[in-house]
Amino acid sequence: MQIERKETDAICHTLRGRLSARGLLLVEIHRLIRDVSNIIRDRGGDLTRPAAVRELARLGWRDQVVDEVSFELIRFILENGYPCGMKSDFSGQGPGGEVPPVSVAASWPPRSPHPPSGV
Repeated sequence: MQIERKETDAICHTLRGRLSARGLLLVEIHRLIRDVSNIIRDRGGDLTRPAAVRELARLGWRDQVVDEVSFELIRFILENGYPCGMKSDFSGQGPGGEVPPVSVAASWPPRSPHPPSGV
């Protein structure tokens, strides 16, 4: 099933809005998605939200940083390899450059042993 770019953008925008409302900055949202991607990869693709929350807490993320809907949006984006680039402007129209696309298949730099401050 082919999802159109407009629908992909809406999914990414919804996720950014939900996580932003929980107090995350765009750079933190990108880190969170990267960490969830790494956790899914490390577990062979099998991950529930409670397990993700535990693993994220182990990495230094605050408790319950991701709700059920946001978790499912992240999984959907990762499973479908959407190029959900996080731009510096929330609307996606700003002058800032894109962060590398988010995808389970993407080759991420190794996880930092130090989680982002204030998370």
